[in-house]
Amino acid sequence: MTLIMQIVGNCLTVDTLTCLYSVDVPAEYLHTLRACHTMLARAERETGRLTDALDELAEETSMRCLVGDFGRVLDVMELKTPPGLLRAIGRGAPSGPVPAITLDATQEAEYQDFCGRVVYALSAGDRFTYTSHRAMYF
Repeated sequence: MTLIMQIVGNCLTVDTLTCLYSVDVPAEYLHTLRACHTMLARAERETGRLTDALDELAEETSMRCLVGDFGRVLDVMELKTPPGLLRAIGRGAPSGPVPAITLDATQEAEYQDFCGRVVYALSAGDRFTYTSHRAMYF
């Protein structure tokens, strides 16, 4: 089970956590996505048709770090979900309004640790990015 965090409008307030919901992504899908990322990362370092396609896509979308961004998203998706936090939010992505939940002290600690790992994975060692992501989750 993968835990997805989403920041939406007024979801992040003093009394409310970042919106969280779980998504069931089978391990074999993550493995396939990781294999695709590895292939793209290798192509990015070489020359050839795939490298040219990556360059064109980056130019068309004005996103220069597509492969790196893809890798960081996969890093987050591969994080082990804290069991207590997963139990608190329930299974499956919400359909309709998301109810507010209250976390006990243990679940809050799991949430803080999980957010810290998400921020670390998304920042990829960049201090500015780390600070920006941390400000969203804490």
